[in-house]
Amino acid sequence: MIIFTVIVLIYLIFSLRFPDFMFWLAVTIFLDPGGYIITYVQRSMIGGLQITDVGIVMLTLPLISPKINIRSYFNYPDNKWIFYFLLIYAIVYHVIVFGFIAPGNNFKSLLHLLQYERLTIWGFIAIIPGYIFFRRSYHLMIRFAFITSILLVALYMIRQFTGLPVIPLRIAERGIGTNALRIGMISYGYAYWFIYISLMLLIYKLELPWKNWIYIIGLVVAVAQILSLTRRSTLSLLYSFFLIYFFYTRIINLNIISFRITRVFISIGVLILILYLFAPDYIRYTRDIMENTLNVINLGHEDMDYTDARLTRDIPGHLALFRQSPIIG
Repeated sequence: MIIFTVIVLIYLIFSLRFPDFMFWLAVTIFLDPGGYIITYVQRSMIGGLQITDVGIVMLTLPLISPKINIRSYFNYPDNKWIFYFLLIYAIVYHVIVFGFIAPGNNFKSLLHLLQYERLTIWGFIAIIPGYIFFRRSYHLMIRFAFITSILLVALYMIRQFTGLPVIPLRIAERGIGTNALRIGMISYGYAYWFIYISLMLLIYKLELPWKNWIYIIGLVVAVAQILSLTRRSTLSLLYSFFLIYFFYTRIINLNIISFRITRVFISIGVLILILYLFAPDYIRYTRDIMENTLNVINLGHEDMDYTDARLTRDIPGHLALFRQSPIIG
C-alpha cells in the first residue's frame, strides 16, 4: 500500500502541471505494451490492489488539474445521456441484478463482485477523461502509440533473433496434434492498430510521417499474430485485409474486382515470404489451423480426434444458464 500511495502522490503532483501528458502516460501504462506490468508487478507490491485499480486512478487524476474543465464533458447532451445510462446500468444491472439477484439473492456473491470485478462497475468513468483529453491532445496519443510500438517491435525482434529475454512472451503448445509452439506477446499495447494503419496507407495511398516505420510495425505485429497460432487472430488479419479494401472500392466507386486488389495480395504475399524466410513451419501450422477451423464450423469437431471445448462444453453450459434465468440472465 505504501508503494501505491507513493505512486499516486507523485502522479498527482505531475498531473496538476502536465495533465495531458500524464493522462496519455496513464493510458499507455493501462495498455501495458509488452506485458511488463502484468508480468513483473505483483499485487502484493501495491497493497493487494488490482493493477486496474491503479490504472483507473491514474486515468482520472489529471482531471483535478486547474487546466482542465470537467464540465466541458457534460456540455453536450449526448455525453450526459451516455454517462447517466452507464451509471444506472452499472448500479442496477452489474451490482443489483448480476451481483445479487441472479446468484440467488446472495450477499456473498455481491461481496465477491465488489472485491474482484469492480472494474466492470466503475470503469466507465474513464470515458470522461478519455473524451476531454482526446479533444485536447490526441496528437500526444499518436506519439505515445508510435514510440511505444517502435520499441515493442524492436524488443520483440531482439527476443526472436537472439533469445535474450528483453520482453516477456507467452509460449505454449498449440494442441492441434503437432509440435507447434504458440509464441505470442502478452500485450501488444497500441501496436495492433498499426496493422490496419499500414493497410490503409498501402491501399488508400495516404501520405503520413514515418510511413516506412508504420509499415515495419504493422508487418512485425502481423507476423507476431501469426506466430501466436490463434485462430481468431489469423481470421481477423484476413478479414481486415479485405474489409479495408472493400470500403476503399465503395468510397471511390470502384468494382470490387479490380487491378488495385493486387495491393492486397502483394501485402499478403510479403507476409508469407517473411514467414517462409524466418519461420517456415508456421506456414504449415497456420494452414492446419485454418483447416481445423473449417472442420469445427462444418462438422462441429476438430481434426485428429480433438473436440472444441467451446462447442461441446462452454456453449451448452451458457445456454443452460440462459434457460434457467431467461429474464435477468
